[in-house]
Amino acid sequence: MADPEQIHIEEFIATSVARERRADEKVASRERRSAADAALRARRAEVEERAAMKRMSENPAPASEGGNGGPSLDAPPSFDALERIGLAVFGTHWEGKLAAQAAIDERAIRRYRAGELATTPEAMARARLWALETAARLLAAAGEEDIANEVRAREQAMRLRNAERARAIHAANVAKASAKQG
Repeated sequence: MADPEQIHIEEFIATSVARERRADEKVASRERRSAADAALRARRAEVEERAAMKRMSENPAPASEGGNGGPSLDAPPSFDALERIGLAVFGTHWEGKLAAQAAIDERAIRRYRAGELATTPEAMARARLWALETAARLLAAAGEEDIANEVRAREQAMRLRNAERARAIHAANVAKASAKQG
């Protein structure tokens, strides 16, 4: 016959393990909900951004409102946009200089130009942020502090938006990984 104390210990262990499993499931469920919420926020921001880009590209600001009617700076990443930034700052031999300043691989820029590789949103974001930082410093040095502050505010908004996207992507990846393990 089994020892009553042994049976009691085994029941205690079984209930403890069951309690831990339920707690782990609650945590995993909370993490999945959190990841889903973050992914939803990122998707919503992406949809809003696309809608804003579409509105701006369809209705560029006329010259009378301070715009020049040119393409939006929020356009999807393209080599042309990257090239405009590089040419404006560095002139004809811009690829290597922009690559060094904006932390983009110079070979990738050459592949973007050749059409072998699509310009990535990350590379475009780094180039745009660097261009905004540079513009703000130049404007401040020229004594245009009010305009420089507007440029810095735009840069900060971009950084926050990029950070939110990165957090959402990370949360979604963590949720996927934990779902595969569980």
